Amino acid sequence: MINLFNAQIANLAIHKIGNKSRGEGKFLSQEQTSLNDEITPLLKEYYLKPFREKEENYFKFSHEIDLEFNEDQFLSQFKNPGLIPEFQNYKTEKGPKYSVQDLSSFPIDNGAVSESRKKFKGVIELDSNMTIKMDFVNAESADKFLEKGWDEEKQMYYYLCYFNSEKK
Repeated sequence: MINLFNAQIANLAIHKIGNKSRGEGKFLSQEQTSLNDEITPLLKEYYLKPFREKEENYFKFSHEIDLEFNEDQFLSQFKNPGLIPEFQNYKTEKGPKYSVQDLSSFPIDNGAVSESRKKFKGVIELDSNMTIKMDFVNAESADKFLEKGWDEEKQMYYYLCYFNSEKK
């Protein structure tokens, strides 16, 4: 899955194209602008938001997956071309012998895809006007540093965050 939170913006070149009917020209910056920790998240949000919106629908399927579509790409991965016929005949010759289920096409379970997408959520917006942003190289790292729980006394959910030190 696409993880846009790992994207880095190192420098920025600012260009402005004016309105021709108003006689405004164009401005092309001569040098790149270096970025600081305050502006980088804003730029990532502004420029990468359209990609993140597409990402939410990336795994929504309404058809069955047919592995034959991927066969050419898959077979090109064999370093020994002599193994290709063995691979192609495995399903018909050895599959029934070893009770291997034929999975050359299968339906997509959108419920499972939705559950998987929840695990990769990089920003959690809460009803208490708080936002938790996670920026991990590996999305599964969130499980080590963030726990979700339920407080019986307050009758509310909570997040418990583990860390070693705060960044300034």
